[in-house]
Amino acid sequence: MLIVDTGPIVATADRADKDHAACRELLENDEGPLVTTAMVIAEAAYLIDRQLGAKAEASLYSSIIEGVRGSGRGPFSFGG
Repeated sequence: MLIVDTGPIVATADRADKDHAACRELLENDEGPLVTTAMVIAEAAYLIDRQLGAKAEASLYSSIIEGVRGSGRGPFSFGG
C-alpha cells in the first residue's frame, strides 16, 4: 500500500516538474494499492487545472476511473 499526497500526483502530471520522472515511476510501478483521499484528489485536480489546463485535469479523473475499474493501467498514469 502506498499513501499518496497531492505533490506526487501533480508532479506526475507536469512534465516540467523537477520530480516528474521519479514520481511517475513510483506511482505507475508500485504494486499498490495506491491510497489517497477525496481532498487530495480535489487539491491535485485544482492545481493540475491551474497549471496545465482542463484536459490534464480530465486525464487525472480518467486515470483514477481506469485504475478503479482494473484496466491494468495504474492510477495517475498520464500517458506520453
